[in-house]
Order: sequence, then C-alpha cells, then structure tokens
Amino acid sequence: MKKLLRIILPMFLFLCFLLPVFALGEYVRDEHGVLTQEEVQLLNEKAARISQEQNCGIYIRVMNNKEGYEYIEDYSEYLYIKEGLGLGPDSDGVLLVLDMEERYYDIVAYGDRANRAFTDYAKSVIADEVVNRMSNGNFYDAFNRFIDNAEYDLEREAMGEPVDVNSVHSSVEQKEQRRKVGIGITAAASPLTSLLICLGLRSRHRTKGRKYEAYNYIPENGINLDIVQDQFLYRREQRSPKPRIESSSGSGGGGGGGTSINSGGFSHSSGRF
Repeated sequence: MKKLLRIILPMFLFLCFLLPVFALGEYVRDEHGVLTQEEVQLLNEKAARISQEQNCGIYIRVMNNKEGYEYIEDYSEYLYIKEGLGLGPDSDGVLLVLDMEERYYDIVAYGDRANRAFTDYAKSVIADEVVNRMSNGNFYDAFNRFIDNAEYDLEREAMGEPVDVNSVHSSVEQKEQRRKVGIGITAAASPLTSLLICLGLRSRHRTKGRKYEAYNYIPENGINLDIVQDQFLYRREQRSPKPRIESSSGSGGGGGGGTSINSGGFSHSSGRF
C-alpha cells in the first residue's frame, strides 16, 4: 500500500499543480533573460487570461537572435507558424518578437479579426508605448503595456470601432495620464473647497445689523406691486447625442488607414529599440 502511495501521490501532485501550468500555454517566453521567472509567470498568466477572453492570442517572444533570418518580419512569421500560435478557426493572434542581438522588434498580427483590430495605425500606437521602455531596459513595463494595448484594441474591434487613423480613441497610456491628472486636480481642489465652505459658514454667522421683523423692511406709505414675475432657480435640459459615423478598417493601409496585409496573411510594424 505504501509503495502504491509513493507512485500515486507524485502523479496526483503533478496533475494538480504542474499540469495547469502547461495547459495555460506559453504566451510569454524570454530566452535572453531580460525578465525574472516571476515576471514571466505574471505576464504569461495575464496574457493567457485576456487571450482566452478575447479569443485572440497575445504573445511575446524575447529571442537571442533571428536564427539566421535576414529580416525580423520573416523571423516572426516563422515563429508564428512553427509554434502554431493563434486562437480560433482563423488562428487569430498578435505577437511581439524581440531580437536582442541586433535590437530589432516586430509586432505581427495574423487572422481576420486580429488584422481588423491591429490596424497599421493601432500597431504604431502600441510601438510608441513600448519601444522607449524597451530601449531604457524597462522590459516588464513594456510587455505589460503591450498586453494592455492589445486588449484595448481587441475590445474596440469587438464594438465595431477599431483603432485607426480617423477614429477617436485614447491609448492605454493616455488614459493613465488623464487618471493621474484627475487625481492631482482633485487633491489640489479639496483644500480650496474646504476653505470656501468655511468662509461661507462664517459669513452666515455675522448677524450684526440684521432686522428680524418683516415690518422693519416696509416703507411708511406701504408697497405698490406693479409687476409680477416668476423666477425659476433651476432648469433641466435633456440632450440626445449625435449619431456616430462608423469608420471602416480593411486591408490596404496607407494614409487612409486600414491594415497592410501581405500574401501570407500577416501584417507588421517593426523597427529597432
């Protein structure tokens, strides 16, 4: 019985604790060591959760080099196909690939939905938020931003309003900046508001010279009311928003927006960091 337990117990622990990790999938892989193991695990769990919610894979690969490929775009497509990335029937996904040897990066999207969500402009917005952070060595922050922006772009696509040249949108970084500004304004306004309230209460207690009987304010010859006028202190308005003009995002790219998709079904945004 003891021998049987020695065999069954390790298998049980493997199924309970290790198997879910493998089932989660490798959404984030760091072969160069720019992240700690804890950071990899946190990013992987976050990317896995959002990918499953959006039914579109969000991946990060930090590689030592391009394994002999001349262009980072060709290498990222090779990785996407080799590893069988993407979710759903169209293998939708977005992948950030880093070549640490020559400091190249590529944001590549594949699949109908992914290419609709990650337009040329949307990918450039993501690049603006992550490249400087990677250049400064803040890889964990950069990858967090990549995942957050990917989720935002997918949510916008689900609403039929993908982030594009002519769309009204706020990036994740802009939303965070506005939140911090709002907190600062609130903190600065609180003391001023308190001071005004105190001054108002103080003025109410100045009763010197006041008359408390109505006849003290009536002239000796009485009052003749020639005009009767109603004055309302409050007004209620009801406004309806203007209908929103829908913007389309198809293939083609260029200054008119959309997504530039190559013959293999991939779209890219690449450069150096």
